[in-house]
Amino acid sequence: YMLLGGGGVEDVEAVPRGGGPLVSGFLLVFLSEWGDKTQIAAGLMAARYGWIQALLGIMASLSLVSVVSIYLGEVATRRFGRRSMRIIAGIGLVLTGIAFILL
Repeated sequence: YMLLGGGGVEDVEAVPRGGGPLVSGFLLVFLSEWGDKTQIAAGLMAARYGWIQALLGIMASLSLVSVVSIYLGEVATRRFGRRSMRIIAGIGLVLTGIAFILL
């Protein structure tokens, strides 16, 4: 739903509702990471090395992954167009879901 912008392909340039990309990005990452194995690993690292070192390392790695993803998304969108990227992303998510169900 977030990839399609809630209104289909024809209103690609619509003004975002509900806080825009800042709120949507935060909620997307927060909810998808909640209860994930990364959280368990973070807790184990904090128990072993202390919470400050664990927090700084995890923040650095998640920031780097996000920067790379944002950059590659921007480059791919400029090359293929927003509509094509939405279709590709939608197909990729559906195929990933099917793979997880079957495996």
